[in-house]
Amino acid sequence: MAITQMDIAGWLRNSTVDHDRLWTLNRQANRVISWGHKLHVAAACAFCLTIAQHQSFFEISGGILLGISIARLYATWRLYPALLKLPIVWCAVLYAAYLFVGVTWSPNKAYGIDEADVTRWFLIVAALWPLRHLRRWFILCVVLSYLAVNVAQVIQYFALEFGWENLDFDAYPDRISAWFMPASGGSILLASFGLHLPIALNNKHSLRWPARVLAVVSLVAVIATGTRGAWIAGAAVITLALGITVWRSAHRARTIVIAAVIAAVVLPVVWLTLGGKIESRVVEAQTELRRTIDDKDFATSMGARVNMWIWASRAFAEHPILGVGTGGYEAWVEARQTEQGIDHSREPIERNAHGAYVHIASTQGLVGLALFGLLMTAVLVGAAPGAQDTTSYQAGLFMAIASVMIVGVFATYHLHTQTAAVLCTFVALAQKPSNPY
Repeated sequence: MAITQMDIAGWLRNSTVDHDRLWTLNRQANRVISWGHKLHVAAACAFCLTIAQHQSFFEISGGILLGISIARLYATWRLYPALLKLPIVWCAVLYAAYLFVGVTWSPNKAYGIDEADVTRWFLIVAALWPLRHLRRWFILCVVLSYLAVNVAQVIQYFALEFGWENLDFDAYPDRISAWFMPASGGSILLASFGLHLPIALNNKHSLRWPARVLAVVSLVAVIATGTRGAWIAGAAVITLALGITVWRSAHRARTIVIAAVIAAVVLPVVWLTLGGKIESRVVEAQTELRRTIDDKDFATSMGARVNMWIWASRAFAEHPILGVGTGGYEAWVEARQTEQGIDHSREPIERNAHGAYVHIASTQGLVGLALFGLLMTAVLVGAAPGAQDTTSYQAGLFMAIASVMIVGVFATYHLHTQTAAVLCTFVALAQKPSNPY
């Protein structure tokens, strides 16, 4: 029994894979029509460079990457049996299959297909699987993509401050999110913060100083979006990362001091530059919540979100096992509102419940929650850094994934195209390379 348990644990951690054999097969594949390998690498770099850009950019580059990876199967097919044995693949297939089956009892089948179709981004894991040995370059490309967003945020900040009307970001005056919608931008930028935070807190990592600078930049970028859910999730990410670092560190006091010094430097700078915008968002949330509680006003931003969670819980209570069906949340709620004579304009409902987990509960029930929970557990266990991952960015990839999962309390990251693409990219990069170098 003990041996079986060890094998299961090793399977979950991706440690039962014969990496020596995979690396031999990898080198053989790279020598078969070498220009095909180079084209594959170029497509992967292009995709990672566009992951934080406009949607059309990463959609096109992602399609090209997937097409090239399929075309290269003549050389790489021997690498894929090992991938197909991983728990994340099994769990992803089961969850995707359940999503598509759930369309059959959905009151909005057209949108249900759209919801289920977002799972296509998991194919990025397969597209990058033969290139895991080059992931440091792909991580660099992701960082450059995020830095482009940060530069655009700086330009947007000055455009708002000095009234540069010719620079139209289609933005709110207190929400600086470049080309992102603020809500999704907060989630996407939080992943970048999670990517760098564990490395920034590591006293011995060779990239700790660049990581500290990038972590600070990413945190300021998240705050600048004005996304309150991302702010709360960011605080949870900091607590989680600091707790893990302190627990694993032999110099716990030094780690806490470093974190305190960084906070002492960053927080005053953030308040001096963004204090007014932060305060306006906090006051707005307090006002809207007061109106929601006292006057039952659900037409405000906060009120609508609270009400959508309430309706999601009602949907789950009526359909606890299978849910109302994939994509059926909005249609189900509006039907119930009509039955009860509720004015839709007084209780506005959107396509999703503005929270990944409450939305899954309402549309897919306990079965969907269990399958999604298994998938996320397999992803985290497979991405978790080991004792030997002291010089790689493995801990950062793990925390980037965890950051997206945490912000999922307030955002349906599994339905938003770019957030799902970002998450699956980090999952792909978190698959440990087979090369020993």
